[in-house]
Amino acid sequence: MPDNAQDPAMMICYRECLSNLEKFNGIGEQKAVQFINNIERIGKMIDANNNILYCMCTAKLDGEAKRWYENNMALTQWENLKSAFLERFTTADSSSRIFEQLKERKQKPDETVTSYYDAIIKLCHEYDTNMSEKMMISWLENGIKDSLKIQIKRQMKSLPESARTTQIFPKIAKDEQELQKENVHEPEPTSAYMPYFTNTVSTTLRQEENIHTNAVEQPYSPQTTAPHESKIIHQQRTKFNETHRSQPRTRQSPSQQHLSTSRPQSSTFHRNTQQIKSKNVTATGSLNIKTRQTNTSSICQRNNHRTIDCYYKKAFRSGTRDGDDSSNKKINPSIINMIPSQSSTPIYINVQVNNKCQHAIIDTGSAVTIINQQLLKKIYHKKFIYKQKLHKSANCTSINIIGEIELEIKIQGHKTLILADVATNLITDLLVGNDWISNNNVIIDSPQRHIFLIDRYHRIVATAPFITPPDFQSPVLLVNEITLPPYSEKCIDVKIPSSMNNIAEALFEPTPNFHSKQMLLTNALLKVVNNKSRLTIINANDRQRTLSKNTKLGYVSHQPPVNKHLTLPVLSTKGVYEQFLTRNDLQQHLRQECYPQNIRDQIEQLTSHIKDLNHKQQLQQILWKHGKLFDLHQPSIIKATVQNAIETGNHPPIYTPPYRVSYKDEQIQRDEINKLLKQGIIEESTSPWSSPIVLVRKKDGTVRFCVDFRKLNNVTTKDAFPIPRIDDIFDHLSQAEYYTTIDFKSGYFQVGLDLKDRPKTAFSTRDQHYQFTVLPQGVTNGPPAFQRIVSQILGPTRWQHSLAYLDDVIIYSPTFDQHLIHLDDILNRLNDANFRLNVNKCHIAKTSIDYLGHRIEHGNIRPNAENIRALLETVQPTTAKEIFRFVKAAEYYRKFIPRFSIIAQSLHKYAPTTKEQRSQKSQSTPITLSDEELNAFNELKRILTNDLVLRIPDENLPFKIQTDASKIGIGAVLMQIHPNGDLPIAYLSKKLTTTQMNWPATEQECYAIIFAIEKWHKYLDG
Repeated sequence: MPDNAQDPAMMICYRECLSNLEKFNGIGEQKAVQFINNIERIGKMIDANNNILYCMCTAKLDGEAKRWYENNMALTQWENLKSAFLERFTTADSSSRIFEQLKERKQKPDETVTSYYDAIIKLCHEYDTNMSEKMMISWLENGIKDSLKIQIKRQMKSLPESARTTQIFPKIAKDEQELQKENVHEPEPTSAYMPYFTNTVSTTLRQEENIHTNAVEQPYSPQTTAPHESKIIHQQRTKFNETHRSQPRTRQSPSQQHLSTSRPQSSTFHRNTQQIKSKNVTATGSLNIKTRQTNTSSICQRNNHRTIDCYYKKAFRSGTRDGDDSSNKKINPSIINMIPSQSSTPIYINVQVNNKCQHAIIDTGSAVTIINQQLLKKIYHKKFIYKQKLHKSANCTSINIIGEIELEIKIQGHKTLILADVATNLITDLLVGNDWISNNNVIIDSPQRHIFLIDRYHRIVATAPFITPPDFQSPVLLVNEITLPPYSEKCIDVKIPSSMNNIAEALFEPTPNFHSKQMLLTNALLKVVNNKSRLTIINANDRQRTLSKNTKLGYVSHQPPVNKHLTLPVLSTKGVYEQFLTRNDLQQHLRQECYPQNIRDQIEQLTSHIKDLNHKQQLQQILWKHGKLFDLHQPSIIKATVQNAIETGNHPPIYTPPYRVSYKDEQIQRDEINKLLKQGIIEESTSPWSSPIVLVRKKDGTVRFCVDFRKLNNVTTKDAFPIPRIDDIFDHLSQAEYYTTIDFKSGYFQVGLDLKDRPKTAFSTRDQHYQFTVLPQGVTNGPPAFQRIVSQILGPTRWQHSLAYLDDVIIYSPTFDQHLIHLDDILNRLNDANFRLNVNKCHIAKTSIDYLGHRIEHGNIRPNAENIRALLETVQPTTAKEIFRFVKAAEYYRKFIPRFSIIAQSLHKYAPTTKEQRSQKSQSTPITLSDEELNAFNELKRILTNDLVLRIPDENLPFKIQTDASKIGIGAVLMQIHPNGDLPIAYLSKKLTTTQMNWPATEQECYAIIFAIEKWHKYLDG
């Protein structure tokens, strides 16, 4: 603990504050953000580290919050607990409400600066505990009185960067307020300014430069300049120093006024190639205009015009949302908007990004340029810098940034470079921000619908016209709260809060979570009028559903009229029984008309073996309910992340260069990597770790893409989580009559990997470096990590009616009705976890089933027929490796084979027990089997042709052991006494050592009994 924690007075204060802190129960009016702030504030008294903050927080949880923590004990780090806590107990409504309060909060006419300052700072902390100083200053400036706003901004900008703090803001505001008490004229209120993308913790809006008024100019019309013409645009230098400000100026008429901005050199661009001739302009280009003195403007503090006529006020008030097709902007250093425009459509232009043609949004409200990860995957790129951070968009949603990339953006062949952020959830492909605009002296001419790039000699080097916005998604929200009765259909009013005011055809796509809740919305073409439209929704549940106001139902995008899609008719609100006579009719309609065809085919395939129509209908109803599990259109990541799966301690990174491969294998690698990139399974990496790629040839001639993680595994701390014994699993199936086996689609690849473990999974090709974003196959802790997650998802159902061996899950029940309940329970758990299933390997509600290499049916267990067939088709071995492989495969079924050890005795000598025997050369050396060895090989194959069937142990029946001994080995059989006779449970055999062979027969018989009891004590004890 730090030194100041030893101060008794400080410790007393700390304990008192912690004791008085109200416990957080997660209900009522308690605010999660305020609770976390209080914890961190109290912790600062003793310089508490993250571990102490973690303990303080968990000790103060109660009720629902405490139950939430007990269910999330895996959150062992303070930062992880804090973010998960805020996500759980901070609703989107509260964040949006605070954001709206920040936007609308203005200083009241009779409100003091101090009171306004305290209110804004409180709202900022409630909205984002880590909000930057620049962002808070921006909010303070946004709501301050209009009479103070410009002066405060000017003074704040005159300060050094380090001195611009929230603490200095109230002092400057108070001073300005005192200075303006004698001012008679009040400026008109300014419009609220809202950029297309707002500031975030990571990005801040560039503050406005001082806006200067210029000499009389001709209106600028850049459209008259040829795109590739290097036209000189003369500049008139106007430095606003004290001497210049002392010179009187003449008020110009509105038609003569022209506003422009400049970079730090204060450049002003003219249209004509000749300098403007005026008797008021001297040879040096400075202004020398005589006029009478007027009152001082309270906005720019100059005395050559009144406040009401101030040009700055007009420029500032013309601001609209950045990214809009309008010249009514806040003036920015590199932007000139010529004529006010009323359009609110985002500005789109065509560009080339790394030589790929692409549309882009020009957004002066975004401080940075952002590219969508999906677009980045489609273009050639390099020098990806891994860096995780968050931005916030104007609608208060988070934009997840995973790194930075250097992009080459070309306009009409003119090349520009920019370091862009890479986002995973950007709603557009490319957003060009103020960093690119400023770096390239961009002029945005909204009336002429062009942008212009100006070089350092003030020549137009490139131009790009605005284009029609591409397909752009906007959310569809519910206008009013609605309640839907069971099995009913209703027409509802929806709103689209975007620029889609009046569109004849907008394509609606519902969010997928409604389908899992049996709330049905279909794709449809909507007519949008005044941002509103109508939709039809079906409640296919047996209970009523209530949807709150502003529930997000899906998205709409503008659709060209030539496209043909399903149009959903607008129906009047009616009960379902006016449309369908019975519930069965409704279900049939939903399945035949509303669900996707592939889901119908899959469910029919899974239930085709059910002969009882009533049973089949009941089973299909459960599968329809969880149809999302079979949706494989896109890869899915479950709602659980593997923590500490690759713990290497302080071991330095291990780098193994990639193996050289043939051109054919190189193409296979490239194809496989492209597939994994598209699925999001891997990503580009800058990790110092690297493991080589290995292509493994399979029996069918195809190639499996693998990564050799052996060196990484050698330094990884092993996970001790247990994998269940296969015989223990089978022992629990004795009373079951119905079985369901579930296979996960690419099981490991559905489990997200912790960010800190991803760099350790890196691998290299000839010229690229990648890392896994999900749990890769081949890491030593992969099986226990996956087993832990599946076990947690199954929860208390394990060993009751479900079991899992890695990604092989089995559900078992004694009756069909119970099996339906158990199946619904497990599918619901998997659905909640966001798992996806491999339909072709799933088997539902069967009375006999193959599981873990065995056939299970009515309490009996047999070897899997396919595995036995493979053993029987084995040709006579010619190498030690082939013999050993056959013996090990047969040994998997040794409990089915009496006297297995004695029969296979002569073949065991080929097992590689020394380093020399394990060498590739020794294993591949041709051999000839002796007569004894050949007889053993053939005898094992002969036994395998029999119907090898054993009974699964029943704990309610007594057990019986029979033993035998010979000169070379012992054997035993475990049986149970059934009404129709003794049935074998398992066979056991063991070869005797040389010493044991010399024992008397009675001792060998006794040894057989003791060995059998020790082996099967699990069944015999008690």
